[in-house]
Amino acid sequence: MTTPTQQIPARQSASHHQDAYISQTYVLLLVEYIKHHHPAPDVMLESIGILPYTTTHYHQKNTVDNKSKGTGGRIPFTEFTAMLNRIQCEMNEPNLAIELGRHISATHFGVLGYLILACANMGEAVILLNRYARLLDDRYTMTTTQVDDAIVLGWDIAAEPDVLFFEMGLAAMVQFMRNLTGSDAPLYAVDLTSKRLAHAAAIETFYACPVKFEQSEMRLKFPLTLLATPIKQADQVLLSLLSAQADQALAALPQGREWEQKVRQEIVRLCHEDTPTLEKVASALFLTPRTLQRHLANEGLRFQPLLDETRQHLAEQYLNDNRLQLTDIAELLGYSDQSALTRAFKRWTGNTPKIIRKTS
Repeated sequence: MTTPTQQIPARQSASHHQDAYISQTYVLLLVEYIKHHHPAPDVMLESIGILPYTTTHYHQKNTVDNKSKGTGGRIPFTEFTAMLNRIQCEMNEPNLAIELGRHISATHFGVLGYLILACANMGEAVILLNRYARLLDDRYTMTTTQVDDAIVLGWDIAAEPDVLFFEMGLAAMVQFMRNLTGSDAPLYAVDLTSKRLAHAAAIETFYACPVKFEQSEMRLKFPLTLLATPIKQADQVLLSLLSAQADQALAALPQGREWEQKVRQEIVRLCHEDTPTLEKVASALFLTPRTLQRHLANEGLRFQPLLDETRQHLAEQYLNDNRLQLTDIAELLGYSDQSALTRAFKRWTGNTPKIIRKTS
């Protein structure tokens, strides 16, 4: 059993800028909360820019501006925080961060949630959280340190004027830890940067430990022994599968020329984080989309066929393992839902993923 202390790396950089993005899966959390607690949920959803829900997926009200609003599984940080503040004001809920945190599930963490569910214990989960935290939010850095018999997770958000999002994230993390272990996951202490207000007692009740306000950094302190706590739904085989499948699929692809290989590698990486697009691949390679297109054209290639071929190889790799549901495969390939995967697969092969899986 892994109980890592020295193995936990601290992420050292983050993008504190106006163009920061967070995972779109957080929007689902808002939708579910509003549906459960607002007397007219559809009206409320539309008022904050989310179309009335008939599905489990996020649709922006002003779809013509989707390019400027962070399509492909991520939305601007400022847009999401505006939604949070609107909900808090209109629903008159001073404990919104805590209440949203109570509703968290693996679904709201996207692919990272699936990876964490496959861990053997909380130590492995913390390592993954450090490694892949930017899938959820690229705005701030989480540091992990050991202090005597405790692990301290810290977030430097002192310069943030609006801490509601970060306090929601902290509450969600604690709730998710409790969900994963099936226990109260006892805490030593919680530090918040916000002022102590009238509803502080509810915050202390939720965390069930001493809570300090107006601190220089947001921190979560818990026993070192918690790292050895098994995760209820642990599946080490699934964890290995998710970690290795992309590399195997990439290795199985035809070996191409320089830019073909670079683009394929970025597509595979982005599939697990987001929806791969020309713009995102170019950015990852420190190029403009036009320059990347020119490099590919010099090798007789275009981006879209490369994207389709790489995704098809990944999809076929995932379909070989019946432990992955089609909804999981769609998520791992960066599709919005299972139907989008099905349409793409029919375009590639003439068959649906279900038929391919049955006949393989």
